[in-house]
Amino acid sequence: MTTQSLADSIEGDLSELPVLDVHTHLCGPKLGARGLHDVLLYHMVVSDLYSAGC
Repeated sequence: MTTQSLADSIEGDLSELPVLDVHTHLCGPKLGARGLHDVLLYHMVVSDLYSAGC
């Protein structure tokens, strides 16, 4: 199996999934920030910004 055919196979399988967990550290029943402080003081904000290319 070539790298391209493996990638195509994985992409095809993933496209059939109803949900894909992107590992976002959501907290229980409250899925949103309560305010700006929740965003700015989020424990992984630096790594999230770095990953986003900031």
